[in-house]
Amino acid sequence: MITDVGIELGKLVYWNRDLTCPVTSIVRADRPKLRLLGLLLGSFFAGGVFGAFGFQWWGFFACLPLGLLLLLLVVPSMIHDLFGRRH
Repeated sequence: MITDVGIELGKLVYWNRDLTCPVTSIVRADRPKLRLLGLLLGSFFAGGVFGAFGFQWWGFFACLPLGLLLLLLVVPSMIHDLFGRRH
């Protein structure tokens, strides 16, 4: 993911010297992709920092809300897999 961010940042600052070349060979950054990757990296970083401080202050109980949220997200898929595919 960091490699993709680096590639897109490189494309963002790249200077297309020859503007007479075909449009297909002009280097352009994919800004929505760069924004999404930046948000993902920022979320991973923030989650790591908040998780470390939360675990330091509250111990294991800091993990319970996130664990319950993940469980709630996965239950509909589990129910579908267990009961929705009967032939």
